[in-house]
Amino acid sequence: MYETVLDIPVSEVYRLITLINICLTGLFSVLFLTLKVPNKKSLHAYRQTRYAMTAAYLIVAVFNTLELLETNWSSDGQLMLLTTLVVSNLQIFLLSTTLITLINANRFNNRRILLEITPTLALSITSFWLLFTERPVALKVVMSLFFAFYFIQYIRYNVFFWKQRGKTIAALENYFAATISIQRINWITVMFIGIMLTGIMAFFSYLLPTVFMIPFNITFFLFYLFFGIYHLNYLFLFPEYESVFAPEEVPAAPLKNHHQGLNWEQLDKAVANWEAGDSYLVSGLTIEDVATQLHTNRTYLSGYANQQKGVSFKEWVTSLRIERAKKLLIEQPSVPVSQIGVLVGLPDKSNFGRQFTKV
Repeated sequence: MYETVLDIPVSEVYRLITLINICLTGLFSVLFLTLKVPNKKSLHAYRQTRYAMTAAYLIVAVFNTLELLETNWSSDGQLMLLTTLVVSNLQIFLLSTTLITLINANRFNNRRILLEITPTLALSITSFWLLFTERPVALKVVMSLFFAFYFIQYIRYNVFFWKQRGKTIAALENYFAATISIQRINWITVMFIGIMLTGIMAFFSYLLPTVFMIPFNITFFLFYLFFGIYHLNYLFLFPEYESVFAPEEVPAAPLKNHHQGLNWEQLDKAVANWEAGDSYLVSGLTIEDVATQLHTNRTYLSGYANQQKGVSFKEWVTSLRIERAKKLLIEQPSVPVSQIGVLVGLPDKSNFGRQFTKV
């Protein structure tokens, strides 16, 4: 029943998909290593993740090549299980730290990375040595520790990522007035979920017959394909978020007439005058723009919005736009809701429409 797929032997279909995976991961590893990244300080962390991505994709390419060649390695169940465990540990480390670094460039430094990778390397070397020197009892103990360590890492990186994701979303909402700017990094969340799923799938695929491994292989192919594409494209999206992730440069001697030296009550007057105008209707508005208009800095203005108004910058500006939209809907009932959205700086039709279905 499972011996052929469209008259092609299952084993050949599996080998073909594996070969395609080798070509894909090999190609991306070359791209990550060779494509130029602008020599900007703000892109230093992104450049570092390129090396991690190169290593991750190259490891997968080598792993699949050994499997495709049908060496003694691929026919030795214990050796293959150990190799799968090593590769899975390295992948969850390399790919998770890559995504976390993209949303927090300061989360991992060289010392932290060394501390993170050392246990995996130590357990890997010890396990292979015990396997090749035929010490089955000790090997069983070490591999049990290795599995336990893998699942500890699995949990740790989940905690790290979701905690940092929350902080990053808060930072974005305190910088951009538009939801679209936050949606553009949703791929990072999707890819992290993919890492977690493929990390578990790797062990299930080891236990299944070849015919059931084909869907797993296709899933791995799609995961690494989209991860590679999105990571490469992030270089072109990063300038939009550069100011968010980079610390604000505060002048050594700030001007005394700037509101950053005033209290909330004094800033209230400047904000009230700004709200009375139309500046908040501009599409693509950021807190940097508003801070410049109010002659203050973004950190001070963000604190004002969070503490005095009890909302993020995005929520503040969105509330102003919605109030203006309500007035326009009453004053100009013949104008389509979508057009009103454009006029008030909320061009996302679906999101804007939901706000006014009951108005």
